[in-house]
Amino acid sequence: MSKLSYYNVKGLKILAPYTFGDETISFSAPCLENLILYCDIMSGSIILKDMPKVTGAILTIDLDVEEEYNYHLLSGLSGVKDLEISILRRPKEMLQREMQECPTFHSLKFLSLDLFCPCCGLDTWSPFIKHCPNLEELYLMPLQEPFSLTSAVDSPSPIPSRHRPLFVAKPTKTPEKENKERESERSREMVLLEELLRCQLKEWYHLFQPHTIPTLFLPLPASFLSYLQGLSLSLSPHGSHSPSPAPFLLPTSASNSAFHKFPAHSTVPDPDSNFHSDSDSDSDSASEVKTPSFPELESEVEKSISALGDRVVPKLNWSAPKDATWMSPFGSLKCESFSEICLLLHSSDCIIHDLTEALPSSQDYASQKQNEDEFQFFLALRKWVPDIRPEYEFRCFVRDKKLVGISQREVTAFYPSLLTQKDQIIDSIVDFFDQIVKPVFGSRDYTFDVYLTQKRKKVILVDFNPWGCFTLPLLFEWEELEQDREEVELRLVESNFAVRPGMKTAVPYDYLDTSEGSGWDEFFRKAELEIKRQIETGED
Repeated sequence: MSKLSYYNVKGLKILAPYTFGDETISFSAPCLENLILYCDIMSGSIILKDMPKVTGAILTIDLDVEEEYNYHLLSGLSGVKDLEISILRRPKEMLQREMQECPTFHSLKFLSLDLFCPCCGLDTWSPFIKHCPNLEELYLMPLQEPFSLTSAVDSPSPIPSRHRPLFVAKPTKTPEKENKERESERSREMVLLEELLRCQLKEWYHLFQPHTIPTLFLPLPASFLSYLQGLSLSLSPHGSHSPSPAPFLLPTSASNSAFHKFPAHSTVPDPDSNFHSDSDSDSDSASEVKTPSFPELESEVEKSISALGDRVVPKLNWSAPKDATWMSPFGSLKCESFSEICLLLHSSDCIIHDLTEALPSSQDYASQKQNEDEFQFFLALRKWVPDIRPEYEFRCFVRDKKLVGISQREVTAFYPSLLTQKDQIIDSIVDFFDQIVKPVFGSRDYTFDVYLTQKRKKVILVDFNPWGCFTLPLLFEWEELEQDREEVELRLVESNFAVRPGMKTAVPYDYLDTSEGSGWDEFFRKAELEIKRQIETGED
């Protein structure tokens, strides 16, 4: 028997191309957390043992033996939760019997070349499902063509992306477990108003000012809030004012600042307006839209921008307009003028959520609704920090005043350098939480975002968010975070295969949608009719 031991190794990829005769290869790695194994078994066996910390594994086995093979692959993976296993030739039911020794499974993906193999029958898998009370998903997937082990080694995943599950089996949940999950989900969807208000930037800023980004706050008048919601005062033919949907107008500037990069009356035209006939002019003049102007607010904003180094990031009580950066000339949240701030705020669904949905999302909103008119929205201007690297931004999850999880915030990219810094990252954030956040912040369940400087790993506090509700768990699931945890878990994107798609697209869906009945479809249809009309009437 050949014994290979790996100590203090947390991630391991093993390529064992061939085993011959009665050869047995034994692997042990007591500190290992993630495992990728490729092996071509002619005869003999491979044993994985003493790997209690492995929670995720990808196993690819090319089994080229005639007799029944006695598997020992899973005997050491007593804590594995997510397993992806591919048998490239002759899967055996004995593999299932060995899997029954691993009741910790949450997710299992099983692939086989043989579309009709007995291991791909639900009846065959029923005993296995019963022995795994934590199993949530079982994917049985046929590999429909020969698969090269050599090519698998060079690819991020042994599973061709075009293959889909033959079926997905989920174990039946007990009524008690279903009720508990429903109650937990309801509690996440609705947060107490007190906890929601505590997460406002202005509420916690003075408590953590030495540990966060310099910020100035400006109260927003009701007229500016109406402007952000797309409402304006239209002058009716009878001289009365009434709220109505407004075209996208940037406010008239009260200064001649060189920072104004946009025309004062920049608009996004309505496609219908390009096809109005002369007869429409009378009706158009019946209602006059007032061009928005906020000279006092603009003056205060320009002073604040200057005080913060001429570059700022705008934010309301809870959210920044991060979904509107595609509108910015910089492609980021950086703003140098009042006009740029208005452009981002007016274009953002996140800002609309703050204005219209944040307060009603709380559990006890109805009982305190009478105080809604007294609620003050603020514009927070945060100093622009130019050298922030996204891989050093993290979201931290606190459950019952205990730090239970840390997730990489940028889940759309893989940063190999982070894998060697996991212990240092955890230590820095845990110390910051224990010494700075926990003694001061009043909520029991919440999340907070931090940034770690590259050199000294100093922790900078960025934001607080309520538990659940509209907060994203990123690389976790809320159900995982609500389980009892003894240690803080840091989750990173650990390979290009694990990169997740963006949480939001870079531009609005309506901008990309060209399907029948979409805005673009309607625009082109009207354009075609207008061109046809002009040709028929002989117009230039």
